[in-house]
Amino acid sequence: MLTLLVDLRKSRFTSIDYNIIPAVAKDKILLQTVTKMTENAVIPPQTMAHAVVLTDTKEGILHWKAAGLPVIALSHEGNRDEDLMESPWLVLSLEALTPEYLLEVHHRCYGIPMTVASSKRCVFRELIPEDLPYILALDQEQEENSAGRFFRETDTTPEDTLENYISCQYPFYGYGIYAVFQMERVEFLGLAGFYPWGSCPDHLLPDGEMKEIFFGRENPESRVEIGYVIKKSARRKGYAREWILALTDYARQTLGFDEVVARIPAGNRASIRTALSAGGRFRSRPGSQRLS
Repeated sequence: MLTLLVDLRKSRFTSIDYNIIPAVAKDKILLQTVTKMTENAVIPPQTMAHAVVLTDTKEGILHWKAAGLPVIALSHEGNRDEDLMESPWLVLSLEALTPEYLLEVHHRCYGIPMTVASSKRCVFRELIPEDLPYILALDQEQEENSAGRFFRETDTTPEDTLENYISCQYPFYGYGIYAVFQMERVEFLGLAGFYPWGSCPDHLLPDGEMKEIFFGRENPESRVEIGYVIKKSARRKGYAREWILALTDYARQTLGFDEVVARIPAGNRASIRTALSAGGRFRSRPGSQRLS
């Protein structure tokens, strides 16, 4: 269980106000009030290891960052004169402190990968450096210049590319490509997740013509692209449809996207049928309703 350490020095919030924090209301977070006079030593080590601090002053941010804790800054009418930019996390109201948000702040601070979704048989979690052998083996199964390859022709090593992806993609976008594991055997099955719309250059998309299949409500202003690659030994077992259903639901319910788009080579009729069976639809334009 996470502990939310509340160190508010310029607010007039009361214990009644704290009850509106969704995390507290759901009994998923232990709430503990501290002050600027609190010494780190009086907080049990086990609490420190699972704590996130909420403060509203620059002094508080610096104090708790020096203690090695993740710190969320709260901006309100009483602290407009405070410089809160020392914290990468800022909220404007207590309602923003959901269990999911606090868990993300905690994990980002300590470099813990987030498990973002699950399906009937699989779990989806953020990539970690230790996934490199899995990804390299998966890339070897793909054709040269295939869009299914994780690593492209770059000046950096696969190790550096993966570490840069982990450190930049998830914190900046809030989503990305995930490692997928079979639950019971904890077996790596492949990669699946999201790209910012339009970020994959057309020359990396194989077979020329692509079929675009969309899920949800068409909205160019709230759109993300979905992709997935399954290792050969796990194909033809129904995983693709299962992954699409889990990830499109995650994209809409958690990430807040109205529209999820899959771009599939026109010649890959099996993948197109799978996407359609998972609730996808062709775009409304001439010729787009045909598989070939």
